[in-house]
Amino acid sequence: MVPAVSAQVVRTSQHQAAIYQKVCDERKRPLRGLWVRNGRYYAQMTVEDPQTGRKQVRRVPLEGALTTAQAKQQFDELLVNRRKGSLPILKQTPDFATFAVSYLDFYRQAKDAKRASTLKT
Repeated sequence: MVPAVSAQVVRTSQHQAAIYQKVCDERKRPLRGLWVRNGRYYAQMTVEDPQTGRKQVRRVPLEGALTTAQAKQQFDELLVNRRKGSLPILKQTPDFATFAVSYLDFYRQAKDAKRASTLKT
């Protein structure tokens, strides 16, 4: 007798990664600069860094936008604010004092979980 062979399905991952998808209007036309990911709307726009002057393309989350119409309205407001030069700060590096406090808190938490040689380096 030949033993029965059972087929096994091998999965490489259990979850599919969330991806950005273009937002379309009610006539299925894509809206320029609007993206959605996990039910959250994002505006993709070019923003100039005030300190370096370099321009970067960024996806800015639109807070409170639950529908496509609300997202479009907030995106239009962002574009107006960009023209006026009054965009909110999208990326801010913490000052050294704030960074040092957070680093030392992490160090205190990790000292029992890590080897002494790891913490020394």
